Amino acid sequence: MKRVVISWSGGKDCCMCLDRVIQQGYQVVGLITMVSDVFRRTCAHGIPIEVVKMQAEALQIPITFINSTPDYEYQLVNALIEMKENQNVDTVIFGSLYVETDRQWNEQAAAKAGLHSEFPLWIRSEEVSKLAKEWLQLGYKTIICRVKDGYLDKSWAGESLNSNFFSHAIHSDICPMGEMGEFHTFVLDGHYLKRD
Repeated sequence: MKRVVISWSGGKDCCMCLDRVIQQGYQVVGLITMVSDVFRRTCAHGIPIEVVKMQAEALQIPITFINSTPDYEYQLVNALIEMKENQNVDTVIFGSLYVETDRQWNEQAAAKAGLHSEFPLWIRSEEVSKLAKEWLQLGYKTIICRVKDGYLDKSWAGESLNSNFFSHAIHSDICPMGEMGEFHTFVLDGHYLKRD
């Protein structure tokens, strides 16, 4: 059984990765999240650290927060080496979809730590609408937590990630899954998140 750690932002892509690797029988031993200690928020989506911590507790999976400064890659690689040595992790799971440069950077970071890397959501760019439909079918309650200027109106921030949004995205110039950073998401509820 593979022992894996997931690169975790708290959004839809990493959550979909979690769903897939659990279905494949992998043992998820941890989540790893890059943060800014100065702002006490995640680097990727700007979510407060305490909120992501609560999400991990609901998933019942340990989470490791890594300060991204002074050197993002150095900090990540060192944390992965520590997980490899102390938790017998052999693979890092990343949520990249189709941007080759993103995948290559992640593969190199994992390799520097002596770990394999896997990309459960990897697709061709023309398959992205199919992936969006699959995400909706999983039934996770998700909000749009951040939008990028010039791509989406700020009024979308705080809205649910639902069929209405995907319909809008498909008929616009943005990637429906936000692969180019057009928007970011945060998962609030779903079948792997346990409630008290």
